Amino acid sequence: MRTGIASQRGSAAWLLGLAALVSGCGPYLMNVKVSRRAYRSSAECAQGPFEVHLKATGSRWGERFGVAIEAAHAVAGRYTLAVDGKPEQRGTFSSQFTVTESDGYGHPVSRSVADAHPDNKRCLERPAPEQLAAVSAPAAESSVVAPQAPPWEPPPGAVAVPMAPEPLEVPRGPAELQEIPGDGRASGAPHRAEVVTLERGNADPKVTSGPFTAGADILVTFWFDAPNDLAGAQVIATHDDLWPTDEQKWVAKLEQDAIDRARKQKERELEYQKEAKERQAEAERRVRWCGDHHDDEDCWGEGGYDGAVARQAQAEKEARERAAREAAAPPVVTVASARPPRVPDGPPPPARVETPPPRPSPHAEWVNGYWHRAGADWVWFEGWWRVPESDRLARQTLTAPSPPPAPQVEAVPPQRLGATWIGGSWSWDGRGWIWLPGRWSLPPAPGAAWLAPQWLRFGGGVRLEPGRWQVPAHRAAPVSR
Repeated sequence: MRTGIASQRGSAAWLLGLAALVSGCGPYLMNVKVSRRAYRSSAECAQGPFEVHLKATGSRWGERFGVAIEAAHAVAGRYTLAVDGKPEQRGTFSSQFTVTESDGYGHPVSRSVADAHPDNKRCLERPAPEQLAAVSAPAAESSVVAPQAPPWEPPPGAVAVPMAPEPLEVPRGPAELQEIPGDGRASGAPHRAEVVTLERGNADPKVTSGPFTAGADILVTFWFDAPNDLAGAQVIATHDDLWPTDEQKWVAKLEQDAIDRARKQKERELEYQKEAKERQAEAERRVRWCGDHHDDEDCWGEGGYDGAVARQAQAEKEARERAAREAAAPPVVTVASARPPRVPDGPPPPARVETPPPRPSPHAEWVNGYWHRAGADWVWFEGWWRVPESDRLARQTLTAPSPPPAPQVEAVPPQRLGATWIGGSWSWDGRGWIWLPGRWSLPPAPGAAWLAPQWLRFGGGVRLEPGRWQVPAHRAAPVSR
């Protein structure tokens, strides 16, 4: 019991000491919460752009705005910030995570590490870096893909399992931020990315208006170069007013600080004027000395005044000879080196509205289309179905009562950024055949080849063998689309 009382007294003494220390430090600006809001993306795999609006209160002493992302996966993107429509900032952001290491003496030390590479493999088949950087010139004219008859070879022991496409509810347009309940507290997610922070304070005690106009719109727009995995992630928007712990003492402190700065500035000016006069006097003294002492090598260098005159004459002669040679030489033609493609100035356009075709297998996952950076432009890559290898091996793919019609003839659009053309194909929607147009797609790895989908005889009908990428064994395991 005595131990508990002593502990309480010790804690109280510690708190009183802390309060005395703080009060002894004088007044200071503290953050006063105005709002904390948390948002979720309407789609787990999303690219943006997303917008967060915050309204300034016009607080006299200043305000602080911030937007951060807390996620289970690393994220990396870009942002812009505007105040009342006027651009203020632009830049990049990435996740930070904490690692614990030894300091060499067996003591653990934690430090924050930035991860500039997003963990978004679930949201797209990420191509190799050299493919992302490749730029291919558009084709001069469209080519034509000739139709090919599909094979009709029934697999051994085939059993008909009728399968009709299941209805699917997926985001078919731009992902949006949806506010969620809560006060915007940290979620404990392992990855946190500080998107942007904007803070402005007022250090002039005579100014009674805030650095922001009351009602000013603080717009933060952020996006990702490719869809990022936002499953379970939350976007936290914070807004604080800056306010002194004691306004009267704070004003007195600022006034005294202004007096001290003016006094120190005056002292620096007087000191500079004194030093300037001394330097001028020394320079004039040296000019007079060197003019009277032509043999002083400290003034004129080796050989004194005569040596300096000879060196000047030699330099002028060499300059005339060099000019004559350059005038007689043929002109040099320089070739400008290739410049890397310019990054788009702003965010990608809103995601296009997509209607997914029939689901090819029970566990197939729809991957939304996304915008890809192509030099200074954005190029749209359509969405696709990712079919698990287990569905294909178990023959749990789409079935139809009869073979599809012959493939349609397609005009291939200009090539895109080292992508592979995936020709169109037929799919069964439960009532009839529908044609799925071809598209450009980035291979998941260098050397990957696309195996087109096929309809194979299966029992009394046909079964879909989904198209998939065939990736070299040293690159990655085959991935279906």
